[in-house]
Amino acid sequence: MNLKEIEAEKLWQILKSYKLIVEEIRIYQEIYDKIQAKIEAVQTPSAVRYDTEKVSGTPTPTDTIVNAYYSDQQDIEKPLNIARAQKAAIEELCSLCSEEAQAYIEDKFFHGRRWFEMEERYHYTAGAIRKRIFSELEYIVTINGYDYEKACRKHLREILSK
Repeated sequence: MNLKEIEAEKLWQILKSYKLIVEEIRIYQEIYDKIQAKIEAVQTPSAVRYDTEKVSGTPTPTDTIVNAYYSDQQDIEKPLNIARAQKAAIEELCSLCSEEAQAYIEDKFFHGRRWFEMEERYHYTAGAIRKRIFSELEYIVTINGYDYEKACRKHLREILSK
């Protein structure tokens, strides 16, 4: 195995991680949305009854609660944005491939098709499809000098600038 093959194998593994990253984004977004709902619930005005017994002690101000929720939200935003940048970098990697290889990559890694389904769909063996994807990855490593980490940083900057 040479260096070009090793780099292409790394890209293959990155493509394989796409579904996990999408799931990670979904989970972080769910947590973020739940926190946002709590913020909105706390900030919603409620009726106050003055004829009830006086509560002893100092109540926690709404601002303190909301600030705590905002802090929780910020803790979620960082890994959420990193996962979004990773997803965008993988999609960019796919876009650098030929149309044929893009279709294979999207079907296999983005949509989760099984090899036998792809064999039926494209009328090639799984090995031939795998080889075609792998040769595209080698080409990207050799000609384009694609750097996944650099692409992630670029997409993260774009996400943070919005």
